[in-house]
Amino acid sequence: MSNWSVGRKISAAVAVGFACLLVVGIFAYSSTLKLTATADSVTHTHAMIESGQAILTLLKDAEIGQDAYLVSGEQRDLTPYRKAAGSLAPSIQKIRSATHNPNQQRRMNEIDPLVSRVLQQMQEAIDLRDRKGFEAARQHVLGDNSNQITEAIQAKLSDYEEEERSLLGTRDVDARQAADTTKSVVLFGTMLGLGLSATVSFLVIRSLTRRLAAVTALAGQIASGDLSNRT
Repeated sequence: MSNWSVGRKISAAVAVGFACLLVVGIFAYSSTLKLTATADSVTHTHAMIESGQAILTLLKDAEIGQDAYLVSGEQRDLTPYRKAAGSLAPSIQKIRSATHNPNQQRRMNEIDPLVSRVLQQMQEAIDLRDRKGFEAARQHVLGDNSNQITEAIQAKLSDYEEEERSLLGTRDVDARQAADTTKSVVLFGTMLGLGLSATVSFLVIRSLTRRLAAVTALAGQIASGDLSNRT
């Protein structure tokens, strides 16, 4: 470096600083992408858990609507049942479309016909209420196996949620690790970049100072009439 020109030394100092910033920027960008992807996975898992819970909520709403109608015979009491019945199939399909987990796909494939069977039995009770009155509908409800089917659905949804929560735990750990990595890369990368830039700048300044001192000394000798130094 001692034989480099002033412009070359300054360019070297700038290049080192730029290279440090570039390396830190690349690592920080990569870590941020990983952090974002992990955060998206956590959000997705929360959404999948909520979607599974929504199926149970809809089944409960359907049962409430059916029971209210069987007692009152008022069409307005069927509103919860109708809304739930129209939403259950799309809710199951939403989970199917959102997950690539074969276990969860299998569970949804098993839950779908069970839900259809429960809704069918509810509709049969409603139809009996319309045709034959409350007692016939009540006897139908007492004799069907909708409770057992609902329990089977609940068991499968419980397994579904347990697996999603297990994934959530893993993804939470990944998210924390990604966040820590991002902070470490930015912090230590910045410190390293500053250290290298400061070191190179110091060497350049020291070299320039020495050269300037030599030039000043030579100028003083020439001014005093000493022309013996020709370097």
